[in-house]
Amino acid sequence: MFEPKFCLLIEQDAFTDKSAACLGSQLVELIEFMDEKLPAHEWYGANVVAPGVAWVGYDKFKLKHIGETETLLAKAQTTLQFEYGVFVAIGLPFLSQVIDEELDTEDKRFRKIALDGVLIEIRTFDFGYFLIFSEEKRILEIVNTYFGGRIESIETFN
Repeated sequence: MFEPKFCLLIEQDAFTDKSAACLGSQLVELIEFMDEKLPAHEWYGANVVAPGVAWVGYDKFKLKHIGETETLLAKAQTTLQFEYGVFVAIGLPFLSQVIDEELDTEDKRFRKIALDGVLIEIRTFDFGYFLIFSEEKRILEIVNTYFGGRIESIETFN
């Protein structure tokens, strides 16, 4: 069970391309920075709404397998901007579990995900900002030192 305790909000000024928020290039920059800091994993997506063909079939709320980081990066590189999206990294030892979760970008901020091995969750929200959720503050502090933003905890949010 993934029970995030911390959230990092990152806005467009944090990225190399500051022309708008939730750009595909910004997700690429974020994933490339975080990838080596996480244990081996694969990505899943749900509720992904973005122009183009890369995300056809990912607009539903049910988590759908994306694959390795390279696959996610390739899809994100062809995406101009995300309106919505939920991206979840799951550790390799946990990929054999049945993954039947439905997730919405607009779900409660600190909602639980009934899956084992979730390392991190990223939400692109309303062409406006990224939210990164974690059970451990350490990974968000590392991301925060590079991108800035604001870390919230479940205790101070509620």
